[in-house]
Amino acid sequence: MSLAHFSITSIGKERRFDLEVMAVKFEYELKGDPAQKLELIKQKAAQKFVYFVGDLKKGTFSGGLKLPLLGDMTVKGSYKIDGDKITVAVSKKPSSYTWAKVDSMLREFIESDQGYMASSKEL
Repeated sequence: MSLAHFSITSIGKERRFDLEVMAVKFEYELKGDPAQKLELIKQKAAQKFVYFVGDLKKGTFSGGLKLPLLGDMTVKGSYKIDGDKITVAVSKKPSSYTWAKVDSMLREFIESDQGYMASSKEL
């Protein structure tokens, strides 16, 4: 889970609220050997400073960068593999990314057999 922060100002008094956000889940097909595919995903994630802890059934991931101009670009979540399906639950994402963008990037990241390199438009 991650926290969304917001504040309300009324009659000169500011109140700050923290809203807990549940993970958003995405499901994708793993094409080919799941062990090889998971290893490729881990390697591609490490290029983005995101690291996995887990095995062929389930695990967690976290990491990313905090950049001065772009802000907090870190991610956090978990994954679960069942046969040829992988369910990814994202509990933290960059605030500038929509959930549709997260889905698109995960799909490219997971379903591609090639190395992943974000374009400058994605960062």
